[in-house]
Amino acid sequence: MKKRLFKLYLMLWGLCIIFLFVIISAYESFSHITWIHIPFHSAIETIGAIAAIVTSLVLIKRFQQEQLDIFFMVATGMICMGILDLFHAMCMPGEAFIFLHSIASLMGGIFFLMAWLPKPVNKEYMGEQQWILWAAIIVCVSIGLRAIFFPEYVPQIIKLFDGSFTLPAITINMIAGILFLISTPKYYFLAKSTQRQIFFIFMCLSFLFGIAELSFPYSNLWNIVWWIWHIFRLLGNVVLLWYLLNHSFCDI
Repeated sequence: MKKRLFKLYLMLWGLCIIFLFVIISAYESFSHITWIHIPFHSAIETIGAIAAIVTSLVLIKRFQQEQLDIFFMVATGMICMGILDLFHAMCMPGEAFIFLHSIASLMGGIFFLMAWLPKPVNKEYMGEQQWILWAAIIVCVSIGLRAIFFPEYVPQIIKLFDGSFTLPAITINMIAGILFLISTPKYYFLAKSTQRQIFFIFMCLSFLFGIAELSFPYSNLWNIVWWIWHIFRLLGNVVLLWYLLNHSFCDI
């Protein structure tokens, strides 16, 4: 068990280190390279969004069995990101396009960070957690539909005349990245204390998402850095879903 856990730990941290190395190298040498392909972007965002939503459903089932608030928090964050990223995949590049991605990351970061809430607080409000989940879903769907059908009312987050990100877009994504990174140590402590593989995955996933969001200011629409963090976010979602579907609950 410990040997398998150690291998998993090395594999996930290896993925995070490779991601950092690739981002730094790409920014230094290849950030000028752009590839505009809207259908491919929509495809990877859709796959990642569906993986996040299915992952959330699996974790919610796990939460119902164990009444473990950590699964609920991660599940809520994943389903928020999945729903908003799905709407993001439907958008053409513009204000709504960037807005939906930024809000998806911010909501995910908030719920991942809630793992730090004290146990007495989580225990006291455990009965209301399902209402929090449904409220979050309704809010995300409402934001997505409004952005799709009324894009003119979305805040101007991207300058359309030159394709560069404005300060609000950068700020939202930087805050999201910081929230993910702050949540990372909590999952490490849980993994170390419980020796459960799932918390190692949460730790690496929050770190991966955090670094991806912090790389946002160094990317532009369609450049190589932009594509790289999209690909690694997709890998994070798919790896987590694959792991959950290929291991029984008693093994995670």
